[in-house]
Amino acid sequence: MPIDVTKFNETLKEMKRIYDKDPTVSVRSKEFIKVLDAYCVYELERLGIKTKQVKIGGDEGRKKTNVYVKQEVTILGKHKPKDLDMCVYSEESGPLIAISTRSQMSSVGKNQITYYEEIIGDVISLHANYPSLVIGEIYLLPTEPIKKVNGKLMKEKINLKKWEYLYGKITGRKTPDDPPDKYEHFAYLVVDFTKDPPTLHPSIPAMGELKIDNFFDKILATYKERQPFLEIDK
Repeated sequence: MPIDVTKFNETLKEMKRIYDKDPTVSVRSKEFIKVLDAYCVYELERLGIKTKQVKIGGDEGRKKTNVYVKQEVTILGKHKPKDLDMCVYSEESGPLIAISTRSQMSSVGKNQITYYEEIIGDVISLHANYPSLVIGEIYLLPTEPIKKVNGKLMKEKINLKKWEYLYGKITGRKTPDDPPDKYEHFAYLVVDFTKDPPTLHPSIPAMGELKIDNFFDKILATYKERQPFLEIDK
């Protein structure tokens, strides 16, 4: 099912309220992005994923395990522990689905290449230890900065189409045997925070695979394809 648009719009409105109150503190404290995290948990629970007993295997010798959504989880990557914003976690099997959220509200041109390298490094590290892990990324950029410096809005032209092209290069990992440097699914949010309420850009991303609309459905569908014996949504 598509995302809950009303809830999503409420999420963007709350993010704007928090950011307007104090841009620096809201980003450093993660208060701003945690609103988006909470929305992701909401959508996962709408799909039927929450703390519950689920069944494994066939009719004979059936056993149970606890599977649920966890936030702020640390799991072992290839070389060091990696922090996840949220994951669907099994007490018996470990992480099943991982989702990270990130945003950059200002100085995009200055830091974006570094962040791009980081998100590729993260997914490589996680897939090295968990080849079957379904990993999703949601990346948010503003249409233009709304941060004020000395009472004046920052001026910066952001090449939004360039980043759509680059994010499109690191999504769509189909099977556990594919190279580890891609996410299974990637959502690119371009938000106009100058409006009240904030709105998504009408034409960016143009690539269907980067839209938020069916992001969570695709995550669950990919998981089911890889793990047909461990149901997490019933």
